[in-house]
Amino acid sequence: MDYEGLPNNDLIKRCAEQPADRRAWNEFYRRFDDHIRAMVIRYGGLKRLYRQDLVDDLMQDAYVRLVKHDCKALKNFRGENENAIYTFLAFTARTAVDEYAKKRNAKKRRHQDEPLDKPVSPEEGGLRLIDILANPYAPSTDEKLMLESLQQEVEMILGEIISGHEKERDQKIFLCHVYEELTLQQISERFALSPKRLRHIITEIKKRLKARPPGGKKTLIAKGFFPDFCVLYNR
Repeated sequence: MDYEGLPNNDLIKRCAEQPADRRAWNEFYRRFDDHIRAMVIRYGGLKRLYRQDLVDDLMQDAYVRLVKHDCKALKNFRGENENAIYTFLAFTARTAVDEYAKKRNAKKRRHQDEPLDKPVSPEEGGLRLIDILANPYAPSTDEKLMLESLQQEVEMILGEIISGHEKERDQKIFLCHVYEELTLQQISERFALSPKRLRHIITEIKKRLKARPPGGKKTLIAKGFFPDFCVLYNR
């Protein structure tokens, strides 16, 4: 089977119905792991959850939500189009973050993580969490920390140049464009705005980046993350 050629909805169906199919899960990681991590970092940042080890824990929580109860969440997923999975995974990541924040605010969280060598469920033939969560495409720890730092720096810069009563929305739109490299159609489905309107918002932010006085760019130049952003900002 050509997993790379599978449409998103077919891949999700395969993972849900054949959870022991590691080739299908490897393709799932390749397509969606960066998106899930970006959503965890974004929603975690809103609740001041910045620690890298906590991001990893919340990533695990998000994946467990997808596979528990014999992959019930994935089986119940009904994608109206091929991009609906991105909204679904963002919601899953946000739920993981919100649940952790609620527990943290109510009382000190107790460590209740399942052993990684424990089977997810008897029906899945001994498939372990470590089999599902091990991601061959994940960057190194140092790279993760650098990426998180640069994301915060990008958000700070955008906060300085974007104005207006829709400031928060416009910033999120541009972050989708920079972080996730989503198409205008994908962003349109997430924010219920026309591609034409989104193109205007993104173009206007790019103009403001170009017009911003130079300064404080050493970190962004050093690693070359977010090339589109760096080209504009470091022009």
